Amino acid sequence: MKTGSANLISLHRILERKRFWEFLAETAVFYESRLILVDEAGRRIRDTGRTDPVEGAGTAIERRVEVFGQEVGSVLTTPCKSEDRSAAVALADHVARLLSDFAEREYELDDLSREILDSYEEVNLFYDMASALSAVHDVEGVCSVILAKACEIVKVNRASILLPDDAGRELFLAAAIGIPEEEWDSVRIPIGRGISGRVLDTRVAQLVDDVRNLPRGLLTGYETYATRSFISVPLCVSTCGGRPVKVIPGWPETGCLGPDEGRAIGVINMTDKRDGENFTSGDLKLLAALASQAAVLIQNMRLVDFEKEMRIARRIQRSLLPVARPRLRGFDVAGALVPAASLGGDYYDLLCLDGGRVLAAIVADVSGHSVASALHMAVVRALLRSSLASARRPGEVLGRLNRQMYEDLTRAELFVSLFCCFVDVGTGEIVVANAGHPAGVILRRGAPAAESADAEGILLGILPDTKYEERTLYLGKGDTLLLYTDGVVEAGDESGRRFGVDRLFRSLTMASRRSATQGVDAILGEARAFSGRRGLRDDMTVVILKRTGAPGR
Repeated sequence: MKTGSANLISLHRILERKRFWEFLAETAVFYESRLILVDEAGRRIRDTGRTDPVEGAGTAIERRVEVFGQEVGSVLTTPCKSEDRSAAVALADHVARLLSDFAEREYELDDLSREILDSYEEVNLFYDMASALSAVHDVEGVCSVILAKACEIVKVNRASILLPDDAGRELFLAAAIGIPEEEWDSVRIPIGRGISGRVLDTRVAQLVDDVRNLPRGLLTGYETYATRSFISVPLCVSTCGGRPVKVIPGWPETGCLGPDEGRAIGVINMTDKRDGENFTSGDLKLLAALASQAAVLIQNMRLVDFEKEMRIARRIQRSLLPVARPRLRGFDVAGALVPAASLGGDYYDLLCLDGGRVLAAIVADVSGHSVASALHMAVVRALLRSSLASARRPGEVLGRLNRQMYEDLTRAELFVSLFCCFVDVGTGEIVVANAGHPAGVILRRGAPAAESADAEGILLGILPDTKYEERTLYLGKGDTLLLYTDGVVEAGDESGRRFGVDRLFRSLTMASRRSATQGVDAILGEARAFSGRRGLRDDMTVVILKRTGAPGR
């Protein structure tokens, strides 16, 4: 008989049911046999029927009682008479089968009860967690609440949540239990290294029964706190926790979840259960479900913070634009910026210089769609206005601006495109300089096509010392100058087509017959209508200068 079983269910427990034992006793009488039940250790539990030896009855018949293939005890029967031996065999077979079936049903009922209890505890966990999170207003607070609630259920000595740093190269401790707070700042795990770094990189959860069996050096930094069982689960922003647990090869004694299609934004770790037992697949499932919810909460909190930053940046961006358009004799001038859903770095300005005799028209775009782009544009505006106060040529303005901004732009890995032109209000002369920006466009009165108003020059922030070429042009009565950012021509529809330069020139033809303000609105309106439900991916800026009076006036 096999001993030392895992005791899936006990025969002692089954036989505590009085009616069930009475039924077995009556069955033994019916088969005219003695019935003995023993447990998995060979100890006698119950004995019924004739207890005195019967000569010629032969040896006892033994049948094992198994539950899902594991032995939990045995049935022994002895016939009262030698001729009744076949009845005793039938009794042993019948009772063993009956006990196995009954024990399996009992185990399944217990298992279902445990699942219901676990589910109840999980529901309470998420309910309590939701209540606690209502008073939290930052990512670290969210992580602390999640970790505390998780430890209440899984009952561990140490646990932590790690998030990637801004550079995306290392994990740092966002919350921890059982790790001295003075050690938090020293915890840095390179992504892709150690258990935590690999879990984030691969999005595969790891359950290690005994860390002593891991390859030498696999535990990194604070992970060496683990003395035995260790569990690490990625925080994924999609359905990371929804897959069944499975075992895959790789590390010894490791259970894991399959890779998820989502993006991992952190890792939750647990080690050393308080009862000294190893983590189970149930712990892994619970922690994976919790990790999925935690990832959504953390991501939502970040989005809230990001949206706050975006609102601030949009306010900064709007504050950079001209409050009112210049009113100049012989010119009709207007400009407008349409922001995209994401933050851009567009900027335009219209400034009167030299007592109103010269108009400076500027259109610029900082690379990227971020708060940094908007902040750098604020710096560009401040330096640009300072240069315009003393510079007399647009090429000089761009050269000075490039020297002043070069180090900051290089450090931020940004660059700026900028088109600048000086317009002599009296003569209609235009001097243009360009730093890698889309060229200006002139539509002559009555001309069938537009012409380029451009000059050679590279982006600001590429080379420290750059000279910018200038080009001189003239605007006659009825001529129109258009300046714009690439967000206009790159506006795309749902099929992926772009608004493009050709559509822009056709729109300009129609706009030239209207006032500058109406023309700006018409071009921007057509580009927005073209993008349709797809929406704008970049800011759009348009500036129009129309010569309404003859040169020299």
